[in-house]
Amino acid sequence: MSEVRNQLKSQDLDTVEPAAFKNVGGVIYPDQAARNNLEALRDITHGFQAVHLPTYGHAIPGSAYGYTDTIDSATTTKIIDTLPNEVLSIQNITMMSSETGTTVSAVISTDEGQAFLHLPVELTQNKVTVFQPDPIVSPLYLVYPQILSIITSSSGTIDTQYMVMTYKTQQ
Repeated sequence: MSEVRNQLKSQDLDTVEPAAFKNVGGVIYPDQAARNNLEALRDITHGFQAVHLPTYGHAIPGSAYGYTDTIDSATTTKIIDTLPNEVLSIQNITMMSSETGTTVSAVISTDEGQAFLHLPVELTQNKVTVFQPDPIVSPLYLVYPQILSIITSSSGTIDTQYMVMTYKTQQ
C-alpha cells in the first residue's frame, strides 16, 4: 500500500493512469502537502454551492421581478409557473380587494399535490394585506416544477389586485 501512496504523492491527475494500479484497496490519507489542494477544492465546492444550490444561493443581480394582475372571479389563479432549472425566492405577496367579503389563500402546487402557504384570510376592503415569509426562519423558494397560485372566494363580487415580488437564485 505504501507503494500506491508514494506514486500518488509524486504525480498529478494528468499523469496518473488508472491501468497502472491493478488493485487498490483501503483509504489513502492525504499528507501535509495535499492540504492546500484539498482546501482549494473545498473553497471551489462552497463557491459552486453558493451560486447553484437553491437554498444556499445568493440573489442573481437584476433578476428581481414583480408579478402583478387583477383577479375578478372566484377561482384558482396561477401566478408563477417556474421553468426548468429555475429557483425563485418569494419576498412577499401583496393583495388588495375593492370589494367586501373576499377570501384568499396562496398555494404552492405540483403534480403530486398542493401545500397552503397560509390559511384562507378575508381581505379588508381597500386595505393592502401583505404576506411576507420570514427569510431567517422559513425562506420561501419556488423550485421547478412548483406553481404559485392564489385561490379566491367571495359571497359577492371579486375585484382583487395582487403583486408577488421575487428574485432568482438559480436559473
